[in-house]
Amino acid sequence: MSWEHPDGALKVLKVNHSDLHGVVGLQGWERMAKEEFRALIRRWREVGRVPVEVPLAYCREMLRRAKGPTLRRGRPLPEGYEEWVSLLLGKEGEEEGVTRLEMAEALQAEALSTSAALLQRPEFRTWFLPLPEETASLASAWLHASSEEEREGLISRLLQEHMTRRGATILRTRLLYQAWLLQKEGNEEEARVAVLAATALLREHRIPYEKHPFLRALARKTLEALAAFHQEAGL
Repeated sequence: MSWEHPDGALKVLKVNHSDLHGVVGLQGWERMAKEEFRALIRRWREVGRVPVEVPLAYCREMLRRAKGPTLRRGRPLPEGYEEWVSLLLGKEGEEEGVTRLEMAEALQAEALSTSAALLQRPEFRTWFLPLPEETASLASAWLHASSEEEREGLISRLLQEHMTRRGATILRTRLLYQAWLLQKEGNEEEARVAVLAATALLREHRIPYEKHPFLRALARKTLEALAAFHQEAGL
């Protein structure tokens, strides 16, 4: 995370954390030249790390969540944690009630509206939504839909009734891995969108599956392919 001083220098904070152990490391720089910051990013890329620009609300939420596992395990927070994190979170607990909403809004505004376009890339050609075992009724309903509104309703119903938390976790993992590949190929913006689309699948962001544009586009693609298969097979 970085903030810019009036003279152009950066204030930089690096926090290492994991879902299991919480905050495991912290390093802050009061002043860092932009070229030094760019060199730091280059070094990360050389060792396989994936720097991706995300909304400030995302950083706030990750920091808020990382503190809990640390304290539950009886581990001390890194020296300087409270001082640095106060720059993002303000007083302890002050923003806890609004951070999730703020993060969800940022994700929707910045990434979700464009995440469906990821499916146009060749890397996503073989991506389809996990379906229930019985698919004939879904294919028939799609083929006989008389309007776009009816098809949109079928997409919503499919996601509401058949998209599970396990399925969302699988897709989130695939999106994060694909983001890493996109970043290594130099597709920074697509990598960023993939990361944020994956993050929006986390349960705590409370974005219904049927309102997630990437999932809706994936469901449409899946239903179209399913209907075409049934039609060609004469099922």
